[in-house]
Amino acid sequence: MTSTPTWRRRSGIVSARTPHAARAGGFLDGAQVVALIESDPEAPYAVAVTIATDADDRVAVVDEDGQRVVPGPAVAELTEALARECQAYVAFDEIGFDATPEPGEGQEEPDDDPFDPEIDVVSARVPDRAVVLTPASLPQLESLATAAGVRLHAAPHGDDRLVLIESGAVLTELTWAAEHLPAVLLERGAVFPSVALIETPERAQLFTWDAALAAVPTEDRVADLVATFIDAELGAGALVRDLAAVRPDADPAALRTALERSSDGGPAALVAALGLPDAITGFLAHEVDANSLDDVVTIDPVTVTEAMRRAAHVAADEARAGAYALYESAEEVGRSWVPAAAAGVELGIGLVLLRRAGRSRRAGGRATAGERALGIIGIVLLSGALLNGAVATLPRVRQYLKSR
Repeated sequence: MTSTPTWRRRSGIVSARTPHAARAGGFLDGAQVVALIESDPEAPYAVAVTIATDADDRVAVVDEDGQRVVPGPAVAELTEALARECQAYVAFDEIGFDATPEPGEGQEEPDDDPFDPEIDVVSARVPDRAVVLTPASLPQLESLATAAGVRLHAAPHGDDRLVLIESGAVLTELTWAAEHLPAVLLERGAVFPSVALIETPERAQLFTWDAALAAVPTEDRVADLVATFIDAELGAGALVRDLAAVRPDADPAALRTALERSSDGGPAALVAALGLPDAITGFLAHEVDANSLDDVVTIDPVTVTEAMRRAAHVAADEARAGAYALYESAEEVGRSWVPAAAAGVELGIGLVLLRRAGRSRRAGGRATAGERALGIIGIVLLSGALLNGAVATLPRVRQYLKSR
């Protein structure tokens, strides 16, 4: 008896220089691949494709009898075949294949007119406000702000944090750290608001209100099978099930109703179903700012200079710990040359770094961020040299004092 595979949702993109991206639906339909295809008539050069794969990275397909969904070709094989059919770049997570023809190979290129209204259409789809519900602590959110490159506003929500972002990053494109997960992400721009559930760095689900969705295969004889599988593994049913699993206080029926509504009321209904404050709806709609929530804390990205300063402090702590260990063993080491040699090396490198750090000031200018960092590291090394020098001379001093 054959066991039922455990399916994994895989999100992909078909991106072409021509409207050939739309061929993806017909190709997947003909290959009997079970897939959910998201497209936009006003942006015809790309479509999003969601498939399911088993533990061996084989793609879910309908069998010849139309009775079951079974593992089919490897996802890498499907990626290449789909790319060649659409003359496009196709990627499913880390697996990608580029079959985009070079300019001049007979393929019609898109209009590059800078006044093309499609530019405005695309920019309207970029979210300009986002809310993240995450278990991360305030110190852990600093790494999220740094990865996104934007200022965050964090407010407590039970044992979790609500993170509000007023502009900047498209968070669904980030590589998330395990410390921020599982995270529920709401994003909103001028059109197509969305919700995403990011359970692990490798597993994410995205739902977009008002998007044009098509399910394949489309044959009538497999319609019920395909609809049931897609809802349970790829669509709204899967998202509701997994949202309820990571947010036990959420009402599954209310979550489902929110996803089935249009963008006019769906996001607000989802905020309520998740038990989030009403102010979140107003924030996403640009009606209130982040300070409308109680106990909001602002978190800025860590700059390169700050990261180097922290690294220098860590180096200083390690140098002090090493020097203390040498001090403890100084009498056993006796006349060991190791501390003296270490002091000499640290002294030489420290002086060189300090000289380079002062180059701009000697020329009458201001020190750059890099020069300031070099100066900090140089001071740390000189401190280590002093400590190592003291350890190296300590046995001799003690021996001299005992002999008197």
